[in-house]
Amino acid sequence: MNKESLLNVVKLNALQSIKIYGLFNPKKFLKWDYIKDLDRVTLPFLLGEGIELQQIRRVQPNFDEWVETRKVKVKDIHLFYNWGGVNLFDAFKLDISAFLQHSSCFRPDYLLGCGVDWKLLKMRDSNTTTPCSSIGTSLIGRPSA
Repeated sequence: MNKESLLNVVKLNALQSIKIYGLFNPKKFLKWDYIKDLDRVTLPFLLGEGIELQQIRRVQPNFDEWVETRKVKVKDIHLFYNWGGVNLFDAFKLDISAFLQHSSCFRPDYLLGCGVDWKLLKMRDSNTTTPCSSIGTSLIGRPSA
């Protein structure tokens, strides 16, 4: 493996390799080309195997790729909210009703980390009081009544 291709891989230990790739197909590195078609290998799975978020981001820095390959879901917000640059509405193509369906997963720090603030909610829905009161939180940036 050349130096440039090492930038987008993570070295695995033997146990991680077997758990990710299987007993008969172990690999030394975690690489997007290897895992993008493995259904069981998701962001929560990789974190559970001791691979840190910064390492996972190195393997595939484009968050949209993780969404498109179904390796991350809205309910996993607690795992990816500090990824940086992720807009929850755009990444998952959410509208206000879908946002409210997932609202039990959301904490203010998760939402803010994904670029969701009062201003964005206001842009997405004209009745912003309802979504904010439905999730039972007050978001930073909410204008005074």
